[in-house]
Amino acid sequence: MRRPWIVVALAAAALAGCNGYFYNSGYRPPPPPGQCIVPTGIALAYPEPSATAVPTSATAGYIAVPSAISSPAADNLIYVTTNVQLYGGSLKQVSYGAIPTPNRTPSYSNPVYYESTFNATLSGATKYSVYWNNATSNCVQGSGNFLGSFTTQ
Repeated sequence: MRRPWIVVALAAAALAGCNGYFYNSGYRPPPPPGQCIVPTGIALAYPEPSATAVPTSATAGYIAVPSAISSPAADNLIYVTTNVQLYGGSLKQVSYGAIPTPNRTPSYSNPVYYESTFNATLSGATKYSVYWNNATSNCVQGSGNFLGSFTTQ
């Protein structure tokens, strides 16, 4: 005797199980990747764009913006090589005097400076590309949030 209702019941249970895992447990799939919202006038201050011989002992990257960022803890910099992505720490406001030299000064007056510390030691003789990142927006690296690149000693 055939029991097609068993097949239907098992299929319904399997689908309900998936739905329970994804939604009843609090798990939500991440939103699709998008472009980062980059502050107007942002400039990579250190290392300077296209710098060469940046010491591997450098501990942070620095940016300048025309006015304070409203929620810097949600933003950071990403340092990308051909093999590795180093996510910098959350932005922290610093004074100009805290930035190593040589550095880049933006063309506008009274810039506000932020640092994003490296989460690992920089590799020698390596080119790094620097990107702005909104840690809460699931954005991806692209030309719209590229700040510059530098090469280590």
